[in-house]
Order: sequence, then C-alpha cells, then structure tokens
Amino acid sequence: MGLFIILLLAAATVLLIRNMNARLRRLPERFPAPGGEPGTPEAGVERSGVAAERIDVARSDAAPPAPRSSGDAAAS
Repeated sequence: MGLFIILLLAAATVLLIRNMNARLRRLPERFPAPGGEPGTPEAGVERSGVAAERIDVARSDAAPPAPRSSGDAAAS
C-alpha cells in the first residue's frame, strides 16, 4: 500500500512539473511596467518603512555614500 501511494505521488509530481513547464514557456519574456518610468522594477510600487530600506540596501546599482573627512565638518 505504501509503495502504491509513493508511485501515485511521483506520477502526480511529474505531471505537475510538465504542466508548469508548458505554462512557463507560454509566458512573455518581459512584462510591461505598471506605471512610472519603463524599465524600473519599482515603478508604480509604493515603498514604506523597513521594506523600502531593505530594498535600497539590497540594490546592487546603488552607490555607497562618500566618506567624510574630519575637515568637512569643521568647514561648515
């Protein structure tokens, strides 16, 4: 009985994988931006609080802040 259940689950898994692969092939390569500037991943998405901070930190194209020298603070 256990072998029958395992084989049934394996067959269901294979069929689900085949179905999802067929659906993924039918998807377009790129989706249009929901609004704002085209090509930006955050266009049209409101960001707030900690989530916005995590997104900003995680962005690889964000430039690190310039180091401040001790002379800058005295000059201002």
